[in-house]
Amino acid sequence: MINIVDFVKKLNSEQFTPEETGTPEPGKIRKIIIVIVAAILCVFHLYTTGFGTLSTLDQRLVHWVIMFVLIFLLYPSKSRHGYIFDFLVILICIVAAGYLLIAWRKVSLAGMGTRTNFEIVLGFLAILATLIATKRTCGWFLPIVACVFISYLFLGKYLPAVGHRGYSLNRIVSILYFGSEGIFGTAIGISSTIIIIFVMFGSLLTASGGGKVFVDLGFALTGRYRGGAAKACVVSSALVGTITGSPIANVVTTGNFTIPLMKRTGFQAHVAGAVEAVSSTGGQILPPVMGAAAFIMAEYLAIPYSRVAWAALIPALLFFLSVFVILDLEAVKKGILGLPKAELPRIGKTLKEGWSQLVPLVILIVLIFSSFSVTYSVFFSIILLLVVWFIRLKLNIKEFISQLLQAFVDTAKCAASVVAACACAGIVVGSLQLTGIGLKLVSYIEILANGELLIALVLCMIVSIIIGLGLPTTVLYILLAAIAAPALINLGAEKLQAHMFVFYYGCMSSVTPPVALAAFGAAPIAKASYVKIGWTALRFGLVAFIIPFMFMYGPALMFQGAWHEILQACVTATIGTFAFAYAIQGWLFVKANVFVRIALFASAVLMIKQGLISDLIGLAILAACVLVQIGVKRKREK
Repeated sequence: MINIVDFVKKLNSEQFTPEETGTPEPGKIRKIIIVIVAAILCVFHLYTTGFGTLSTLDQRLVHWVIMFVLIFLLYPSKSRHGYIFDFLVILICIVAAGYLLIAWRKVSLAGMGTRTNFEIVLGFLAILATLIATKRTCGWFLPIVACVFISYLFLGKYLPAVGHRGYSLNRIVSILYFGSEGIFGTAIGISSTIIIIFVMFGSLLTASGGGKVFVDLGFALTGRYRGGAAKACVVSSALVGTITGSPIANVVTTGNFTIPLMKRTGFQAHVAGAVEAVSSTGGQILPPVMGAAAFIMAEYLAIPYSRVAWAALIPALLFFLSVFVILDLEAVKKGILGLPKAELPRIGKTLKEGWSQLVPLVILIVLIFSSFSVTYSVFFSIILLLVVWFIRLKLNIKEFISQLLQAFVDTAKCAASVVAACACAGIVVGSLQLTGIGLKLVSYIEILANGELLIALVLCMIVSIIIGLGLPTTVLYILLAAIAAPALINLGAEKLQAHMFVFYYGCMSSVTPPVALAAFGAAPIAKASYVKIGWTALRFGLVAFIIPFMFMYGPALMFQGAWHEILQACVTATIGTFAFAYAIQGWLFVKANVFVRIALFASAVLMIKQGLISDLIGLAILAACVLVQIGVKRKREK
């Protein structure tokens, strides 16, 4: 067997936050512990996925404590003696989870308002540890939001209009720590059963060489065409996005290769970073994996995940089509050519050498869309992946274990922010449910909309964009599912459409300035301002702000309706997507003036909206724009 100390020496030091203690030994010990705990995390979840989970609360508690131990190891305090503080917080997490594991049955029988002083202190410390872990992994914004809601629990009785009767510390701790609506609520439950296993699958597939295969396929398919490096980035990021579901992980996985190539072929640094950011963000809405929020959506709606994936398929393809066309026009405007054929991988050779890495993903897709349970599908795919991976390494057990341990560590790093965000979101959701403020916000949206669904959609879009400026997609969706989606449903929207509507805006928060998390990830690789990257990525992905309105008024785009309605909706929406891309870039055959751009945008909206009359009017406007552009081009050529 491989020596774990030797393995740690092979780890890339950049994957860990540098030690500030000045002594090398604690850093080495910490890395060894990370490998061991990450292996325990992955083995535990692989076992419970395949052979049955523990009771609901037990599963969530074990998941929470292992991940939080890893979070404080992976993201240590930067102060000189911060490791002492981290050790104390880890100890608090272990005690808090251990106490509930042992005593939760007795505690649940005691009632929500009868907590001992020890239990209140322990609950308070568990909440504090959750806030600290979220700050370490997601930044300040989300913990601040959670603190605002906690403050509201204490002070809300003094507020007019949105006030409540007031709650004691005993009651608050009972809900947020002991209850099933707080830290250990639905979000952490889905994280402990579905999200973590899919993150593991993505990390294993990437470590086994699957990520490189996807990048090579992207370049083999599109690299030789104009703007080929950017188009290859779109394809490879879309493929990698199907296994990671995380924009930051996607940017890091593919961006280190695609961004320098885009810059080399003529794209400006901020444009290259924006292409990677928007393409990686699109991976959250592309089946079969999508973002972690999609799993939560399936749980909230009590429907199979495959139905969510089917509903998201056409809108996701339209999004990537729009980005693809916009980049093609960008290449035309800048005169950027494709990559030399000699520098590109060959598609035949890529498939011949990498087909074994693709088989587990194909099996996963087939199983999910064949109505097998999500957990069974991913468990079987992981087992198949491990077998294929081991065979590819020619049964070299030492090398296999070394790479496997690295994948386990990557799993912990990728899951850290999601798990912390889910736990912190539980504080917000628990506060919403305890005080009833969520229902009040829903009623305010309905009052402002005055019974009009379109006004409610615009209001929800604005709320989504504002709230999404500092929140991860998963947390944003959880909040919007509580305060925005119910308002849309009450005004006549179908449940799946309403939740998918807010989900899309949650996803696009990754490229919505001023925060734009995906732009943060791309900025150091592109060596450009993350602000410029964020605004450029927003322009490239602007169609994603139109798509939710498309399927709200055209459910055929979510595979709802007769086959001829679905076909018509797909054809006209595709043409409309082209028109929208032309309007964004201000270019069809030559540079378009402002009137042509407005006409193209109107054409896009009309064709995107389902209906024969609107489709015909949109086509007529597009045809007129084409004729005008052809005339201008011929005149300039003369």
